[in-house]
Amino acid sequence: GGLDIPHSNKRFPGSKVNEDGELEIDNEMQRKYIFGGHIADYMNKLQEDGNEEDYKRQFGRYIAAGVSADDLEKMYADAHAAIRADPHKKRDATELGRFKTGSASRPKEKKSYKVPKKNREDKADDVRQKLLAMGKKSVS
Repeated sequence: GGLDIPHSNKRFPGSKVNEDGELEIDNEMQRKYIFGGHIADYMNKLQEDGNEEDYKRQFGRYIAAGVSADDLEKMYADAHAAIRADPHKKRDATELGRFKTGSASRPKEKKSYKVPKKNREDKADDVRQKLLAMGKKSVS
């Protein structure tokens, strides 16, 4: 077996099928999405509408990092350049990453919730204890 992954060029932003049935691609629109232009537009829209509370809630980390809507394209361009320079860059041991799975947060030993098997004598002893608890006087 293999994987059947449905995909289509029509799903990309800026891609449309014209009346002849041919796919038209708007390169400027795709460039805008690749470099975060749609995010910058949304940031500017929230600021212009006066939704400071929504803006701070949505883009709080950007604000803390000092990134504005005008800085997004440069930030994405720098990220793309860094990926092209070293696509197999290893993460430091202290860097946790997106899913917080760095070695710093991992426990040293794995926890085991498996109950160890009992041998025959231990099982017989458990039965004796239960019978004595029920009030049986003679247990062999």
